[in-house]
This record gives sequence, structure tokens and C-alpha cells, in this order.
Amino acid sequence: MPSREINPEISKSSGLCESTFWLTRVRYLEEKKAVMAEFSKGRIKRTIRFPFFPSFLVSKESITLLELKEAVSEIGNQKFKILETEYSFKVASTNLTALTSLANKIFSAHKARALMPEPERQFLIEKEWGYFDSFDLNEKEPAKKSCFELPSVCLDFFSESIPRTIAELSKIDSEEAKSILSLITLSKILSLPLEKIPSASFLRQETFLENILFKNLFAPKNLSNPNPREHHTTQSASFFRGTPEFDIGPMLPALILDFFNIGFETVDCKCCSPEHRQAENMLPNTIVTTEILKDAFYFESTSPEFSQEFHEKQPMKEHRTRRKKEFFLAQFPIGPFHRNQCQELLLQDALLLEKNRDAKITEFKIKHWFCTKKASFISKTIKEAKEIVAQTSVFIENTQNNCFSKSGILGCIAIEKNQGLQMAQEFKNNLEFFITNLPAHLSNPETRFFDEEIANAITCIRDNAIYAFNSISAKNKPSIKECLIAIKSPMN
Repeated sequence: MPSREINPEISKSSGLCESTFWLTRVRYLEEKKAVMAEFSKGRIKRTIRFPFFPSFLVSKESITLLELKEAVSEIGNQKFKILETEYSFKVASTNLTALTSLANKIFSAHKARALMPEPERQFLIEKEWGYFDSFDLNEKEPAKKSCFELPSVCLDFFSESIPRTIAELSKIDSEEAKSILSLITLSKILSLPLEKIPSASFLRQETFLENILFKNLFAPKNLSNPNPREHHTTQSASFFRGTPEFDIGPMLPALILDFFNIGFETVDCKCCSPEHRQAENMLPNTIVTTEILKDAFYFESTSPEFSQEFHEKQPMKEHRTRRKKEFFLAQFPIGPFHRNQCQELLLQDALLLEKNRDAKITEFKIKHWFCTKKASFISKTIKEAKEIVAQTSVFIENTQNNCFSKSGILGCIAIEKNQGLQMAQEFKNNLEFFITNLPAHLSNPETRFFDEEIANAITCIRDNAIYAFNSISAKNKPSIKECLIAIKSPMN
């Protein structure tokens, strides 16, 4: 049971206030073995102490239980609790310093890197809370409320309350007011205090993904060291390239969710290895041995990345370079091949060649697939986030309609002044950004959570989507649904 502590300076007046408060501060107190959560309303503050033990996750593919226990025994008289989950070990302790020492020790001895967000964020992830969430404090435990009311709180770095600050700033600089609202919603989504929200979108997406992993008790095997620098190579713009008429970005989360069950624990799972190439769960980055049926044969791959890799590693570069210039190709062709030559190709390319009777598949070389028995936690997260976006959109639409019904032709002015509506819109925009850019981030080699097979699968899915759209767009203007259906057709 959490214990409550009320600021003695406001204890007399606190009973006069309504029960809605906003979470404004979280502190881990190692000596108390607890987290202190501060809830605010105006200048009134209430603090509640929750028992809490920080922890870290480490992949079971990086270290064995015996090796982990041996490392624990060498730390000393500190108490550790080891929980074995399906894919990771969760190690908790009452002593954060000792826990950090253990994490460093297992990396030095076994190159097993621990996933260990700061204790305050761990607490919020486990509670499914975010900064500036609203709560009813009349209950025995804080009851989280679902609303988009702008937090009526006073912060140290603002001279006035947040609503008054936004209202005054909007008169002078509406963009700056909007940026503050955006930071507040990012603080809710990422479970980070305002002052710790990184300015770089890459690092924000990194935090978003780290929260997903920690919530689902999963530590990647090849986890790298976090890099705090603000500037990284971003993949978003190049990753979503397609055609001037069609933005491929919004489709990718739907593809991962509805067609390809992509996730750390579902790609190449142990339970669903396909036996034939027509299997529904075969991934397009599967490599097959293919016999070419024509002489002096070239073709264009559906994957620019595969084309570039083939060009760099295979002989006869000058032939491909000359052909690319001669035919004004956007990428290097694959080839040249002679009749009966065997070559390892992407499955999605080999199937198209076989369909055109230019080649035939002889055997699998490297199979890749996704699990059909359970959804990945990445897919579940995307689905949950999309549901929240949909609920937020309903709130925005209903609020706008209310503004017009009450104010008539002055409804636009009422909408501009509605701070809850503005906050909801910023929340929706930021959450949609994280959802849409998650596939690109998973494919970015600079993320510390990079997994080559996941990246290759997502990249091939994207390339397949672009190829499918280009193939059918010449005949008509396809809908999103038609494109989604066409994307899997080369695989069947």
C-alpha cells in the first residue's frame, strides 16, 4: 500500500481542492527503497511513496542462469532477485549501485549488455503512467483519468501556471506555445520529465522503443551501448521513398500488424518454420538458390539494397554499370547470367522470375519467417497505439463540433482558444509520428536495438510494397487496401 505525504504548507487548504491532480515529478529514493511521486494542482502538491526495486533485463541468449548467479555471488552481501522470463532474465535489487555494478560485471565477463532505464522511468513503465497524466486522488490509490485537460499546475521554470503560460504565449508566439504543448505530450508518451526530453527525434524514437522492450520484459541479444549524442543518421526520409503520388510510410505499421508479424521474438521463431515457399508466413528476405533459364540475362531487383550489395560483391561490375547508364536504370541490374547458372537471390525476386519463366527455384538457402501462433509485442504495441490515436481523433472531432454548435460562426475562434483540444492534437501528432517511424527506426543501423534480420525483413517488405504499388498504379489508382493485398501476391 503506498503511503501519502502532504506538503505541510498546503495541508490546510488541500481539502478545499477538487480531487483531480497531475503527476509532475517522480524521484527514486534508494535509502527508502521507494519511489516518491508528486501530484500537483495549481501550487498544491501531494506526494505518495510507493515501494519500488529497480531492475535490469538481460537476454537469455547472452548469458546463462548459472553464469548470472555466479556473477551475483561475486558482488558481495547485496540482495538480488532473479526472475526468468521467456526470453530474458530480470534482475532486481534494493541497491541501485550494486545493480549497476552487476550489470557492468556481466558485460565485462560475458559481453551481455543489460537493458536498464533509469529507476523513475522503470516505475512509470510498470505503472503505465506518464508525466502530466491526471489522477483522482480520492481513491485509496491514485486512479488514472482519461482526459486531455491541460495540466493546471505550476512548474519551477514557468512564472505562471501552464494554462496561463500557454494562453499568454499564444498571443505573442503561437509556434512557441505549440512547442510547449508538444513537449508536455512527449513527457506523457515517453515517461520522461520535460527537462530530459531529447531534442533529436532519433533519440525520442529510441526512448519510445526502449520503453516498449522494457515493458515486455525483452532485452535484445545484440544490445549496444546507448549513445547520448544528439545527431544521428535518420532513415525516415529515404526509408519512405516511393512515388510522388503515394507515401509508403503510413502503410508499413499496417503491414507489420496485419500481414507480417514482425517482432524480436516472432521473426524466425522456433515453432513455425515453413516447409514450402508458398507458406503464408514466409518472409520476402528469404534467400533461395535459383537456376537461370536464359543467356546474357539481367533483371531489376525489387530491392535497391540487394541490388547495391550484389553489385559491390559480384564480378563484372563494368557490365552492370554500362547497362545501368544505357537503359537509364534507377539502380544497378542483377546479372549478367548465363543459361543454367545457379544464383542465390531474394525469394521475392526469384518468384517473379519463375512466374515469367526466366528462372526456376531449386532450393532454400536461408529461410526467414514469422510466427503464426502469437502476435509480436511490436504488433500489439502498434495496435494499442492506433486505438489510442483513434480515440483521440474522436475526442478532437466531438470537441470541434461542440465549439461550432455553441459558438456558431465563431466556432473557429473557440477552437483556437480550446487548450484541451490543442493538447489532444499535439498528443495525436506525436503518437502517430512514433507509430509511423517505428519500422524505419528498427531498420536503422544506428539504433542500439538494431537486429539485422528484422531490419532486412522490414526493408524487403517496404520494397515489396513499392513494387506492388508501381505495378498496379499504371492501370488504375489503387486504394490502400488494394495495395496491401497486392504486396503479398508475389509471395503466394
